[in-house]
Amino acid sequence: MRLRRRTFLSMTTATLAGSLLPGPAAAAGSLFRPFVLILSGCDPKVNPETLFNLIDPIVSHNIPIGYAVDPKMPDGGAEASGAYIEVVKRLSSNLPGLFELLPDAAGLHDPIAYFLARKAFDVYGRFQATFSPAPNAQPVSLFSPGGGAEDQGVAGVRSSGFRSVYSPGKDLGATNVRYDPNGVLSVSGGIAADATVSADVFQASLDQSVEKDDFIFVNLSLKGLAGLSPDRAFRQGSELAVALARRKALGQIVPSLPRDFHLRLAGENYGRAMSVCVDMTVAGQDISASYQEFVSALETLSISVTPILPGQQGPLSFAGTDQPDAASGPNEPCRVLDALPFASGGEPLEGGEVRPGCAALTSAGEQDFQEAFKIGLSTLLDLSRTAGRASGLDESGILRIPAAVTIPYGSGDGSLDIAGKLPGMIGNHRDAVVVIDAQSLSTNSGRNLIFRELSELASQPWSTFKTLDGFSKTVVLDFNHLELLRQSKFDRYLEARETHNWAVEDKARLMEHAKLAWQYFANETHARTGFTPAAVFRSEDFKSNYEVVTMWDVTSYLNGALCAAEMGIIPREDMVKRVTRILKNLPTRKIAGLNLPVAEFHFASGTPLSPDFNSCDVGRLLVSLHLLSRVPELKETVTELVAGWDLEKTVKQGKMMDISRQKMVDASRTNCSHYAGIGFRLWGIESESPFSTPDGESDFDRGIRLLNAVGNFGPIGAEPLLLEEVELGFSRESKILADVLYSAQLDEYRRSGDLIAVSETPLDREPWFTYQGLDVNDADDPWKVFSIIEEARFKTPGFTYANRMLSTKAAMMWGVIRPGAFSEKLVERVVRDTKLPDLGFAVGVYKSTDQPTFGYTGINTNGIILEAIAYAMRGGKPMSEAKF
Repeated sequence: MRLRRRTFLSMTTATLAGSLLPGPAAAAGSLFRPFVLILSGCDPKVNPETLFNLIDPIVSHNIPIGYAVDPKMPDGGAEASGAYIEVVKRLSSNLPGLFELLPDAAGLHDPIAYFLARKAFDVYGRFQATFSPAPNAQPVSLFSPGGGAEDQGVAGVRSSGFRSVYSPGKDLGATNVRYDPNGVLSVSGGIAADATVSADVFQASLDQSVEKDDFIFVNLSLKGLAGLSPDRAFRQGSELAVALARRKALGQIVPSLPRDFHLRLAGENYGRAMSVCVDMTVAGQDISASYQEFVSALETLSISVTPILPGQQGPLSFAGTDQPDAASGPNEPCRVLDALPFASGGEPLEGGEVRPGCAALTSAGEQDFQEAFKIGLSTLLDLSRTAGRASGLDESGILRIPAAVTIPYGSGDGSLDIAGKLPGMIGNHRDAVVVIDAQSLSTNSGRNLIFRELSELASQPWSTFKTLDGFSKTVVLDFNHLELLRQSKFDRYLEARETHNWAVEDKARLMEHAKLAWQYFANETHARTGFTPAAVFRSEDFKSNYEVVTMWDVTSYLNGALCAAEMGIIPREDMVKRVTRILKNLPTRKIAGLNLPVAEFHFASGTPLSPDFNSCDVGRLLVSLHLLSRVPELKETVTELVAGWDLEKTVKQGKMMDISRQKMVDASRTNCSHYAGIGFRLWGIESESPFSTPDGESDFDRGIRLLNAVGNFGPIGAEPLLLEEVELGFSRESKILADVLYSAQLDEYRRSGDLIAVSETPLDREPWFTYQGLDVNDADDPWKVFSIIEEARFKTPGFTYANRMLSTKAAMMWGVIRPGAFSEKLVERVVRDTKLPDLGFAVGVYKSTDQPTFGYTGINTNGIILEAIAYAMRGGKPMSEAKF
């Protein structure tokens, strides 16, 4: 939202803004301009006297200064930087209404809001460590040279308490002001000059801005300050001060601190979030009545209270308040995170477990934080009263919130002496959480005193009270990727351990499934070519084949045969014979001048049916061929086959390419290209992964980058994520995505009772094939079904509803990769109705009718089931660890 000067004039909080508007100028309607001055870029080795002498005459003329500091201090020697820090801290403490410290966050811009929040968290932490600001002087403004505030949103920084971002332009430019969605103000452009600029040049620039701009933002760099003596710095500061003071006296500018500019501009719409929590952890049984009375009184002020309850041993249970002294009511409590408060091993399916929204921390040790990281917390409330605490989204996606003010139990009136002080202790600008020791409410005087102070805060029209959960949702953008990852962490935590040690009866049942799946290949293999149809329809009076085969389909046969031999379903000699025949008949042709395997061919004749090359399908084939090359009888055949292909020429500058209509097409940015690239690399052909993330980032940060990438590529399903695990073992990236997919399916079951296991799947009706998966960008409608056939009838909600399917092969893979109550339900459901005598397993079960694809199955369904069961028989080890 862009702002205009009249918005500033409409500010109704007279106690804040009215006193700064020059009376005669405002009455006459003169062209005054809201004005912000920020000094930046000071070398910490500068003479502290020189710095002070430049600033002193400016603030002495009542011109407020925003002072940008590099939070990575100290640089340039401990002694020099120490003196610099001291003078800056002294100016900040001695001039609270005229001197504001802004952390310098150079290059703040990021297209992903989450990483803006992460940068803000790091900046805040470094700033705290260096400058140790008082509780009521925590930074709320950021300075970001080159920050791109005009081009990139900066809403993410609010999670660390920042409400404004100032991004100077170059030389003389218009000042642009706008709001981002969650109330963060961006100010960019303006006048940029060195603080040593001549008074004439500076005044000319001011005059131009006064004539044409609604707002004036001036950034003066202090890089040239080191060349000035203390006396010359004082004269320079005086000249700048006089130029500004004259325009202020004439009503042409209204100077403001950066933090006040935002508050005065927005007025009641500033929307500072407040939350009141009551610490019940040490309160006795007799506090309940006093607590209820206090909560009822606050309700008259529209203030909801979040109780903080003791942590508990055993399985998690955050849904209600089960402590005897806990207040009843709609607010979810926040439990204290003790040393080992939460025991894993709870049943994640039907045990009523709900991912905790928050926990409270009584000590600030990183080991305690690590305990919170394991359970996918959204919010961690820091009660440790430790200076320099972190604030914002940390490396595990948890919002760390230090209590702005803690009101402990005291003597006499039952509380700290806060009469008339609480608003001042918190300040006017920063989102804040107030924590009250419940024992302070045990007396009438204590309750009344705290109520009066909170009433004063509630009277501020720009302060909005929320529960702790509401506070978190206000300061952190609604970001579905964040919630998906948190939930996946929680579901992993609830699993006591991953076990792949099936009982004898379970293995016997799995072997029966494997033998049935092999029947597809035993009965449908063409005698001459060795291929099978991609899919078949069989009934008592009807028989039909889908005769077009891809390299993906071929791979399912090759891997299925290899696994069938490993499990003893067929003799090793039979496997070698089948594989050799397939490889011998695998069609290759010149495609765009290169010798390559074709994209599609006829299963019974081997005749190519497409002039194209598909890198994804061939990438999977290369994985299989690498595994087959470990079989002594097949090594030479496989090696010669791959050597005869011009695969290295299908990778351009690290990017895998498809060939369509004889032209190279970039295929490197898909949800398949990470897995396919592994296949290419197994044969020495290097290619980039679209899932690659910067070194040094946490797994959670990597997860956000991955979800942002796949969200741009399309929905994710079991293939190829789970194929990577059963064939090669998860890469770190694929494991993160697989956990997210599994958790989303589990969460859907908890919510609606629907069993979902999504993957690409053939259909027994038009359009015969769909891609089905999780859209990580759509929290409201995440389960997508789409066809590559561009017809309107295949893009309607009705089509999606009618064709959503529980995939048999996906259910089987989940059953062996994530054994547990939910995956058992998936397997039980597909096994119940999809068994096809002499054909293996049907493709899946339609959600709308709860009926399977009667008599309809295919090569991928049964080949992948064989891969999955062999994985289980190895004790959860991939094909790459099998001994052939």
